[in-house]
Amino acid sequence: MKIFKLGVAIVIAAMFSGTLSSAQDTDDFDSMFESSQDVVVEDSSSLVQDEKKSPLDFSSLFIPLKFYGHLDTEVGVWYNYISSDFVVPGNDNGHSFSGAFDFLNDLSFVARLDNTFTIHGTARTEFPHMYFDMHELYFDYCLMDRVYISGGKKETKWGYVRLFSDADEYEDVIDETGVDTVLYSDIVADSVDGISAIVTIPLWTGTVSAMAMYKGTPDENGNLTMIDTPGSRDISYAASCEMIFLGTSVNLFGRYSARSLSFGNVVGLELKHSFGDVDVYGQGIGSLDEDNEDFSKYVGTFGFYTVHEYNKIKFGVNAEGQFLYMKDIDDLRKRCAVYAGVSKRFSKCTAGTGMKWQHNFDNENPLVEDGKVEFGIYVKGLFPHAQLKNGVEIYYRDSEIVKVRGGATINLLVDY
Repeated sequence: MKIFKLGVAIVIAAMFSGTLSSAQDTDDFDSMFESSQDVVVEDSSSLVQDEKKSPLDFSSLFIPLKFYGHLDTEVGVWYNYISSDFVVPGNDNGHSFSGAFDFLNDLSFVARLDNTFTIHGTARTEFPHMYFDMHELYFDYCLMDRVYISGGKKETKWGYVRLFSDADEYEDVIDETGVDTVLYSDIVADSVDGISAIVTIPLWTGTVSAMAMYKGTPDENGNLTMIDTPGSRDISYAASCEMIFLGTSVNLFGRYSARSLSFGNVVGLELKHSFGDVDVYGQGIGSLDEDNEDFSKYVGTFGFYTVHEYNKIKFGVNAEGQFLYMKDIDDLRKRCAVYAGVSKRFSKCTAGTGMKWQHNFDNENPLVEDGKVEFGIYVKGLFPHAQLKNGVEIYYRDSEIVKVRGGATINLLVDY
């Protein structure tokens, strides 16, 4: 119980003392090594038109509304091979060919009423997940130029971890013993699944952030249902306190999860420091047991990230290692991930190649690979809004190749 009280005290202290940090998206080899950019708040004065210069006169009607979008679609052909020694339900062994098609479109809008209040929204259409929904719809409000408030359906990312925070690549896994081996690296990764409210306050050399999330109240069948007045145990709370000391970013954070979620209550600490052009970071998280009296899991993640550019050639590497220790069964799990890429700008195009390696050192599930290696080549700029991609994915288990996927696609990337 003492540990739980200590954890609660840490979380409460964090709510009044650091900041949230955005984890970077690393979906393709080129964008993965772009330098991270600060979010620039658009000058609201640019949205106000001079009535004398406007060709149309709507009297006092003024709608500060801007639409924009992002399209990412890929069409091509894939070759597939699954070894006869690797039996996975639903998969056909042997050689086969298939078409490849992925589609994602975000249609967004922003409405800025003045310097203090803005509304954002994004409607997402995606295949093969086959859905259309309002991915985000939230407001930003600035109070007295010091307190920043956001509320609504919003995707929020916290933490310095870059690779193991990608839920598409590293989803939750339950092994054959029934042990939940989810490795927590972003404690608010599920924020977009419900409604959230965030308060951020700049303080000293950093910021403080506090967050409340509601995903629904369980009914008699255990299904989550939104109600008007949720109970206190149906709401999750998180806090982050980030400060800079002697050139090192220190982030203290924690989360209390709603009763209906298996996420659990966690507290953690992470550090990040730059040594020249190399960013080095580490994160440690402790997960409390059901009684909140002792820690049942420990997760540690460490890594580095670097990008270099010389004579129109860009090279970058991002590597991470992670371990999970489950105290109840005295079991230690380890895994790693390495992404590397190089690209060169030519007069009419940009060409690049990249590699991804993911490996689980303690895989005990016979239906899951130990790891995979990906190689890819792309050329963009030859055709408007398109890049040509060729790649191969090699999956292995016990040093034997069990599955291969390879193909060529045309990738359309359009911001409009």
